[in-house]
Amino acid sequence: PSLPDFIGYSKEQRKGLRLKPGVTGFWRAYYKERGIEALQQESLDKQSEISDLMKNTNSQIETYQAQISNEEGTAKSLLEKISAQEAEIDKLIKQQKDEEAAAALAKRQAEEAAKKAAQEAQQKQPTSSSSKPAETTQSNASQNTSTPSAEPEEDAAEETQPSENTNTSSQGTYLGSFRITGYCNCSECGGQGNTASGTVPAAGRTVAMGGVPFGTRLLINGCVYVVEDRGTPYGHVDIFYNTHEEALANGSYYTDVYQLN
Repeated sequence: PSLPDFIGYSKEQRKGLRLKPGVTGFWRAYYKERGIEALQQESLDKQSEISDLMKNTNSQIETYQAQISNEEGTAKSLLEKISAQEAEIDKLIKQQKDEEAAAALAKRQAEEAAKKAAQEAQQKQPTSSSSKPAETTQSNASQNTSTPSAEPEEDAAEETQPSENTNTSSQGTYLGSFRITGYCNCSECGGQGNTASGTVPAAGRTVAMGGVPFGTRLLINGCVYVVEDRGTPYGHVDIFYNTHEEALANGSYYTDVYQLN
């Protein structure tokens, strides 16, 4: 059939038919061109969809970045507030501990002075008792002997009086009775490798405590430690150990702590 007749045929009628010479090539070129155009249009549609998707994605990313930036600013502000509050708490705890240490030291000095005065009184009792039978001596002589004995008593009383209400002793500055615990570098103890001051923690040297500068030397039970880490408030010393078992064996207790000059 001719081309117009072929176009009017149904799909069943077209089966088994042969077109006139030249018609087959025309149809092939026609459908090929239409197929290329369809593919090109489909590609353009896909590119448009991709472009819209990229625009929406970039817009969402910008929105998320703005939210993250705002949240980071909020988190930073909260962390600064927390840090300031922790510093204020450490300051108040330190003030309280200093007052407790001063009171404990004054009490200790008073007890030592009373003990020394009692010992001196016991040493003077035999001298005073032996002087009573000597009644045959003249009264002037007895007055002369009693007068000098009063002066040493006054001097002794002055010597037994605490020189000054201070926390400083031969062992350093008395900080008070602090809580002592142990920790290590494991995940259970919250270890993070290096200390908060940037040093590598070492057993027998590194301790953690807030409220004092890094590098502060503390005397605890005859051992000298250095404050190199944080994580505990002032008044709570966390001693570093190599293993978790050693840290647990340390337990939790209270003992006197001195700050070395």
